[in-house]
Amino acid sequence: MYDIRQINSYFQKVHSRYYIDTNSVIYTSIAAGTNKIMINGLRRNIAGWRKANISKLNRTNMQIILVPNSENKYYMLYDGTILQRMKTQYNQNTGAEKKEASVNLICYFGGKTDGKIMCNVARFVAGAFIGDVEGKHVHHIDGNRENNKLSNLLIVSPEEHRLMHSSKENTCSTTSPKGRTPQAMAVEAGDTLQG
Repeated sequence: MYDIRQINSYFQKVHSRYYIDTNSVIYTSIAAGTNKIMINGLRRNIAGWRKANISKLNRTNMQIILVPNSENKYYMLYDGTILQRMKTQYNQNTGAEKKEASVNLICYFGGKTDGKIMCNVARFVAGAFIGDVEGKHVHHIDGNRENNKLSNLLIVSPEEHRLMHSSKENTCSTTSPKGRTPQAMAVEAGDTLQG
């Protein structure tokens, strides 16, 4: 089931302008009251479109809708907030052959803005939709670290994660050290995973 949430509700040090959805897409909100956005170098007035489509969102119980002709860049949230899709970067993890998805977000430490910091997308998805990730690892069920969809993530202890990846071929194990499948562990954690 699709959902979108404000990251700051789960990670207090992240600026409140950022949102994440269950497909691991991160958005930044545009200033409240913004009625014009730039698309391909042209200013587009979206005030009328916003007004007409808020009622459509509420009638259909959709949470987000694409701004037309925005090349999948701008969306409107159910409350009228305009969101801009952010680019995810895939960085080589030091010492590994697999890539990890990261995004630059503004974070606060010690009561001040420290500027943009690279953040791991999988940890945001798991933390916002599954549970607390503090001191834990996020396991990719299919072994693909570029697939950060909610249905592919599982929060495990560092020990469980190490054991899941400790086979002779150094490939991802499909069961936890306790013999439970990732899907079963996710259901126990209150999440429903699809095949």
